[in-house]
Amino acid sequence: MLEQMRKHSRSLLIYLLFAIIIVVFVVSFGPQSVGGFGGPGNTAEYAVKVGGKEVTAQEYRQAFLLAGGDRFELDQAKRNRVREVVLDRLIDREVFAQKANQLGLSVSVEEAEDFVAQGKFLLFGGAKQFSGEAGFNYDDFTRFVRYYGFTPASFLQMQQRELQAERVRNFLKEGVAVSPAEVKAEWEHRNTQVNLEYLRFPVSRYEAEVIPTEEEIAAYATANEEALKASYEKDKAFRFSKLPKERKLEVVRVELTSEATEADKAAAVAKLQPLATAADKQPLAMAAKRLTNDPKSGASFAPAAWRREGAANLGEALSTKVMAAEDGALVGPELGEGAAYLVKVLATREGDLAFDQVRLELAEEALRRTQAQAKAQAAAEAALTKAKQAVAPGSEKSLKDVFPSTGELPASGAAAGQTPRAEETGLFSRDGINVEGIGRSAELSKAVWTLNKEQPFHGPVDVAGAYVVVYLKERKDPDQAEFDKAKEGEMQMAGAVKGYQVINEWAHKQCRKIDESNRIEVNEEILVYPDGNKGLIPYKPCTPVSPFGI
Repeated sequence: MLEQMRKHSRSLLIYLLFAIIIVVFVVSFGPQSVGGFGGPGNTAEYAVKVGGKEVTAQEYRQAFLLAGGDRFELDQAKRNRVREVVLDRLIDREVFAQKANQLGLSVSVEEAEDFVAQGKFLLFGGAKQFSGEAGFNYDDFTRFVRYYGFTPASFLQMQQRELQAERVRNFLKEGVAVSPAEVKAEWEHRNTQVNLEYLRFPVSRYEAEVIPTEEEIAAYATANEEALKASYEKDKAFRFSKLPKERKLEVVRVELTSEATEADKAAAVAKLQPLATAADKQPLAMAAKRLTNDPKSGASFAPAAWRREGAANLGEALSTKVMAAEDGALVGPELGEGAAYLVKVLATREGDLAFDQVRLELAEEALRRTQAQAKAQAAAEAALTKAKQAVAPGSEKSLKDVFPSTGELPASGAAAGQTPRAEETGLFSRDGINVEGIGRSAELSKAVWTLNKEQPFHGPVDVAGAYVVVYLKERKDPDQAEFDKAKEGEMQMAGAVKGYQVINEWAHKQCRKIDESNRIEVNEEILVYPDGNKGLIPYKPCTPVSPFGI
């Protein structure tokens, strides 16, 4: 049970806090916000019928105001499903109260009076003082009930129903037990921290290095025909339909800083001049390889891709020239947006494209991605081997000693894959499948908590398009003395959360039974907001949806 609670602890606790907040209101303010009750022309006579028992629209309105539903602005009320949550809680109350009737757990008017005489009232399982001070004050009581549309008698009737429902909740909570061992294990799970050093090898960094031949592309297309067709159908609507004019471009770029002088600009253009000559005899990607492999050159190569006018990031003047050039033309080298450029214009297209027109393009993309993934993984595995050889278990060295984090990482080319930089997460605790600073990965999030001094490495793991190698730099285990101090509070919290979960699971199952027998009837008019519209999500009773969309 605690493992399940752990997986959903954030949403459970927020839901629990919302349930508490919804009954913690300030009685000195009236129902006045734009998120208040009813939409235009709202004349509903009932809100919901549950198992034959009718909850009137007036009862819903009173509960809505008591719960502070009118405190929300309209957009916030819709996002938080305020009207729907109040209706959910009213249905739950009926489910519990009707079960109480079946069990013979009745509540008399006298018992409701005794409860209210303590200066308290109950709403959806939460108790609240109706006056500013503890104890009962008749004048405060009468002002309070009249303010929210009750008579003293109707308010006591509502409290009878609430107290009946609470008896079933208490009955369910009595069967909830959380052992100290479970609580300690959960506390240790939450409070264990690790600090990782890691290397990241993005697949995109290696795509510029991959230059598949026409023969390789054709062979890949033949071997993967069905997969390519499926990819085409999936992307057709937004990639291959009603296209404006696009040009297929290869781009070599020499970066310029914002402080570049005229001499710097001329030198950048000069670096590209030999490529313009060589590109007549061989593909631009091959001609550019020597230049882009030199990290000091500031040069990078962008493989062939389709670009629309204004979307090539070349600068206005150069972009205009490129868009006007003939297929096969070489534009540049010349200055453009933040760099010197040499651009090869390969092809033109527009309109609706059939599969046969883009078949080889899709094949090249998939093949390039597959080969880049292999390169990234191989680079990560090589780095891991190097790190394991250099960092002996228990030594003072770390990943940063082998792969220093100082210096700039080349943006592309072979040097980019050969010079990884170690980064550090800092101490962090478990957070589902998220690994601090690295990303979401079920495999990695599980593995990092098993690392130790003898086995401090793990990887490579594919995380969000990059292969990652991690090294355990530090592990901080919780102190037993800290647990001893926090034990009582942890036991209470664990019991409260588990009890809350048991109660809500039971209510959900009972509600489903009643709904499946067609004995829940919702008046949709009651869910209309003041702007005349319903909420963002269609309402369905017995659907457990967190108020905050978590």
